[in-house]
This record gives sequence, C-alpha cells and structure tokens, in this order.
Amino acid sequence: MLYTCFSKYKINYLLILLLSISFLLLFANTLLGLTFDFKDLVEVRGEKLTVGDLANISPEHKAKEFKDKCLFHAPDPGQTRQYKAQTLMAYVQEAVHEAEKLQWTGADVVTVRQKGQLISKKRIYKIIDNYIQEQISQVPESQIKFEVQSMPEPFTLPHGQISYEIVPSSPNMIDSRQFSIIFRMHGDVVKNIRVRGQIHAFDKVAVARYQLRRDQVIEEDDIKMVSKDITSCTNPVLNKELVLGKEVKRGIYPGQVLEKRWLVRPNLVERGQTITMYISKGSLMISALGVACSDAKKDQVIKVKNIGSQKEVYCKVVSSNKALVEY
Repeated sequence: MLYTCFSKYKINYLLILLLSISFLLLFANTLLGLTFDFKDLVEVRGEKLTVGDLANISPEHKAKEFKDKCLFHAPDPGQTRQYKAQTLMAYVQEAVHEAEKLQWTGADVVTVRQKGQLISKKRIYKIIDNYIQEQISQVPESQIKFEVQSMPEPFTLPHGQISYEIVPSSPNMIDSRQFSIIFRMHGDVVKNIRVRGQIHAFDKVAVARYQLRRDQVIEEDDIKMVSKDITSCTNPVLNKELVLGKEVKRGIYPGQVLEKRWLVRPNLVERGQTITMYISKGSLMISALGVACSDAKKDQVIKVKNIGSQKEVYCKVVSSNKALVEY
C-alpha cells in the first residue's frame, strides 16, 4: 500500500515538472521574441524572395504572420546569388516591424537560386523544325530539313506555361534564312531570339539520264526519277509523264534536274508543210489543201495559204496534218 502511494506521488511530481518546463520554455520564447534561422541553400520559383524562403521562423505560431512578407527580387531564372546574413537581417527587420527582440541563428551566408526551365539548343531546333514541317505540309511527298547556321546559347526562362510565336524572314518559307522566336508567359514577352539557317527540300524529280541537246524531244529512256535537293529549283518536274514528248529549250547535262520552264511542246507543223484545211459545221465538212506559212504547235493559230485560191487564211493546228479554219 505504501509503495503504491509513493508511485502515484512520483507520477504526479513528474507531470507537474514537465508542465513547469513547458511553461518555462514558452515563457522564455516570449521573452526572447522571434528567432530567424537562416538556411544555407534556398531554391525559389517566384520573382520575389520572402522571409519564409530565407529562414525558419520560431515560435511556430508567429511563422504564419511573417513568412510571406516580401523582401526583394530573386535572382534571374537559373541564376544563383549569395547574401550575407547581416545584410538579410536588415531586410527582415524592415519587413517584420516587430517590437519584440529578434534572434538570429543559422548560416552566415545564404545561397539563393531561382529555379527555371532550360531552353536548350535541341529544343530551339525542334521548335523551328516543327513549324517548318507544319507550314510546308502542302508538299506531302517532300522531305523538309532545316540546316542551322547560328543560334543563341541555351537560356533559362521562369517556371510556368510558355507560348511562342515564330516569324520567318520571308513570306516564302523556302526562301527564309532567319526565324525569330518570341517567347511569352501570361501574354508578356520574356525572351526574343533569332535563329539563322537554310531550309532544304528533298523530293523525287525528273533528271536527265544523258546529255540532252537543245530542241531535243525527250523520250522515256532520256530521264529518270530520283530524290534530289530541290531548294534552289524554281519549278522542277515532279511527274515523269509531264516531260515525255516535250522539247528542251536548252542543253541539259546528265543528272541535272529538269525545270518546267525549259520544256516546250514540239512543233506539229513545219513551215512550208502541206496540210489539210477544213471547215466543220454540223454534219457538213469542207476541206482543202494548204501550205503552212510558219512552224506551229498544237492549238496554235497560224496563216495557211490555200493551194487552189492562193489566199492566206488563219487556221488552228489540231494535228500534224490538219488545221481548222478560224472564221
């Protein structure tokens, strides 16, 4: 019985002692005021540094009141700066406006780094390449490649949703030698860069298999379809059927890409050639022989001299030996 009473007395004594210690600690904190424990390394995402970013605040019930107070601008995204604790004390004292005594503990130097999102050269190239592919999608069989000549070094933008606008240097995409990329966050411009380069377009085109002479009529064995860089071509032939039977207006060397502007339809009629002139109206057709006064291609209107009357009339060439009288 005596032992039981003693145990209860001991437990009560310990409880009273713990409560007394807690009260004393709380009273001591009140006497000491606020304590700011500076951190060694701070990483932030916002533009401003707050008291809570730089230091742990005690007592805890006071932390909520002061931790969100702004001190000054954080370093630029991706950049790091160091601040002496003595300098930070002055900023905190001005922000807190607390009459209580402030205590300072922790690091003598605080390193602050603002987190950001790195825009690498690889990402810049991808942005340009995707834009070019989308804009030149009207040539689906072409393979478009962008050759970079110069671009800025990697840089860091603030955290957040980024949008960008791309402006080519020429309305004709293939001719563009420079692209501007304007980066925006929340509608505001945060970065503007320029990328220099050249677009290369590859497609299957008609090229000369052999040397082609001027005025030569192209036959199937004279050309072949191969994949070529057509960036510098004005209007290359992409369909083999469009070139067969045409004449070349200039000499073309083996392997050279054929341009549509170098091809013409051959003459169906030669000057001095005898052809049949005819007039057709319903089921009635009247014909006569004539002599072509000039060379002519299909559907071309030329003068034809009637052999019987020796009169010249205008006729449209419809084949190698016929011409329809124009009236």
